Amino acid sequence: MQANHFDLNDPSAGPFPSQGIVVFPLIVVDAEIFEVHYEQPQDAFEIRPTDSARLYWRGSKAHHHWIAPVDIVRLSALDNFVQVRRDDCIRILEKSEAILESIKTAFEKRSFSSIEIKPEPRGYVGLPPLLADLYRLGPRKKVRSISKRKRPR
Repeated sequence: MQANHFDLNDPSAGPFPSQGIVVFPLIVVDAEIFEVHYEQPQDAFEIRPTDSARLYWRGSKAHHHWIAPVDIVRLSALDNFVQVRRDDCIRILEKSEAILESIKTAFEKRSFSSIEIKPEPRGYVGLPPLLADLYRLGPRKKVRSISKRKRPR
């Protein structure tokens, strides 16, 4: 299934998307789900029932560098799972709105000093992809690279 019809942002309107879509890949089963853990002290596997589990899918041929989390949820636990994801979306939107103005300012000034980029493992080196794109698209002013900035230890 392709979702090309979801790509409604007009790139000529500027680098800031006017909308976004959050997708949670989900498999719902009307059956028991179990998780298995190895317990080293007992040298045995422990099997426990659970309402949901997550797997990480690396099967996309088009985007082989992305790993997609896929949740598997029992039908009887679906309502609670959806409520938790709804709450997650609200938190994501609140955090996104809080940083939007600083990203716009960074783009306009071509300086990332207004954005707090924490030195955490992200799976890539340098700027996060959105900021790298904004840097390339922005006005041509001199900017200090954050990759050379001293990072707290």
